[in-house]
Amino acid sequence: MPSKLKYSIVFSILFFLGFGSSWLISNYESEQEKTDRILASVKNHSTISMEKHLMPIILSIKGPEVFPQNMEEVVTLKGTIRTPFPEFVVIQYKWILPEDVEVVKGYEVSDIQNPVPNQVYEVEISVKGFNGLDRKDVSLIATTLDANGTKLGNSAIITSRPEDSMEHIAPTVMVKAQGFKASQLKERMPASNDE
Repeated sequence: MPSKLKYSIVFSILFFLGFGSSWLISNYESEQEKTDRILASVKNHSTISMEKHLMPIILSIKGPEVFPQNMEEVVTLKGTIRTPFPEFVVIQYKWILPEDVEVVKGYEVSDIQNPVPNQVYEVEISVKGFNGLDRKDVSLIATTLDANGTKLGNSAIITSRPEDSMEHIAPTVMVKAQGFKASQLKERMPASNDE
């Protein structure tokens, strides 16, 4: 492999890793600000179930083990919503779908009235067009208001091609980068006098 190509690949990988780490740091800082805001809004309560990140709403989405390979098959997505905090009157939620994905069953927008702290609320939606032919993302967004009228919320996402997601790709890229770096170091090491 020509050395210019090797250096281009290494530079691309290092740029990708640097950009990714910058994004993670930025995301962590915004999560920290959100956590501080939540703590300030609920500091008057003596009994609060503490979450790992103190999120006001905890969401998840599950889909099928394998996504269909055609546009017509119906897929059911199961979302869960819960809050550790007792003061919310209503949690509103909304499914965000790509243009070519249509609802067959369920509600795209709804709410949960007087949510009980730490109770898991299940919300399902069945859709057509969410398949493994190309990557599509579906999000579930939930919002509420705290006692001061500040809007709080969270979101979850599911992709129809998990193998194309950053969570799947990043570890593979890291292993390849480490292997390439090791091979470069080995090539640069001076030969021993015994040879």
